[in-house]
Amino acid sequence: MDHSRRGAKKIEEQLVLNVFNTSSTDEQSTTGLNGQFIHSQLLINYNKNELSIVHEFEENYSSDRAIWWYTRESFLYRQLSKALRVQNIDLLFIFRFFIRDIQEQLEKHQCSSSIRVFRGQLMLNEEFKLLKDSIEQLISMNPFLSISIDRRLALSFLYSSTVSDNMQRILFEIDGDPRLEGIRPFANITTLSYFPGEEEVLFMLGSIFRLVNIDQNDRGIWIVRLTLCNNSDPDLQAVFDYMKNQYRNGETTILSLGFILAQMGKYDEAEKYYRRLLKEINPTDYEDISACYHNFGNLFDDKGDYQSSLDWHHKALESMIKIFKSVDSRIATSFNSIAAVHSKMNNYDEALDCYLKALKIWKQALGEEHPNIGQCLSNIAGIYQMYGKSSDALEYLQKALIIYQ
Repeated sequence: MDHSRRGAKKIEEQLVLNVFNTSSTDEQSTTGLNGQFIHSQLLINYNKNELSIVHEFEENYSSDRAIWWYTRESFLYRQLSKALRVQNIDLLFIFRFFIRDIQEQLEKHQCSSSIRVFRGQLMLNEEFKLLKDSIEQLISMNPFLSISIDRRLALSFLYSSTVSDNMQRILFEIDGDPRLEGIRPFANITTLSYFPGEEEVLFMLGSIFRLVNIDQNDRGIWIVRLTLCNNSDPDLQAVFDYMKNQYRNGETTILSLGFILAQMGKYDEAEKYYRRLLKEINPTDYEDISACYHNFGNLFDDKGDYQSSLDWHHKALESMIKIFKSVDSRIATSFNSIAAVHSKMNNYDEALDCYLKALKIWKQALGEEHPNIGQCLSNIAGIYQMYGKSSDALEYLQKALIIYQ
């Protein structure tokens, strides 16, 4: 596993949240949800006060008041916060329009200059040790992060808190620079909040920070300094480069949600969203349909159901051949995937045939020195090795090594 793949795994669960804060604007508004909001009502256990808030939300909600609704103490805040904490994908999917509206409000009211904000927090010793071991590393935040602009207020909370031996008092100092490209939005929500008297800055969920250092002041408070990162941060760039190579150049859709869930080993959830996509997708959207078939093939490959994997990959290939040029690299990728599954099933003749077809198309589409060519040459060498044709295997390995050098 290369460096970028390791980095991707570290915050892959964070990237799944992209789907929920970049939903397509042509989807329906929050108040519709195709009846899905009934699910939220059922979770409230018919508390009359809460149900009245639900009805108020359904009747009066508008996208320019998303932050007002989020900061209100109600079912909405509690359920969304819990869903983010435990990564309840189904519930997050229901709330995706609301999350998108919050993001758009934060972008509209983005801070215009650099800020430093503060958050006092009590933390278990075990959690704090993990934090101390993460200096100079990336820290991801699952929830929306609401932080005070008043350092004295944050410290006052910590000084007045009684802590046991298994707890530490932590003051987070967070720097954010809105001039950096590719950062998650953050805004002063004093005039947008349900509680307008509280001067706070709200960071978009999915914000990623670098832990700069940790010091302790003379009163036993640990000062943890974080800096908001943008997509060009060297470590983060490797992660996003990896993800962009995996789906739609980084575009976040239901298709990419399924892909990330599968990468996380959540195969049943991934399959559910793929099937949802096939059910809802425009039948003329052949490109997405082909991509979904291909992802199904990869999903069943990962699960070890190789025959089902082949069935889906062949459906993907048939679809791609109809819509793409014969030298499109995606057709080569499809042949390569079919070959890989055949190889796992010990169908070496079929595997070799598909690898050679993939190699021919990739050379035409990508040139002679693309990494895909090197990987395909290595795979072909492996097949010849299984045949016992060592000289042929060596020939293809040498060709692959020339590309890798």
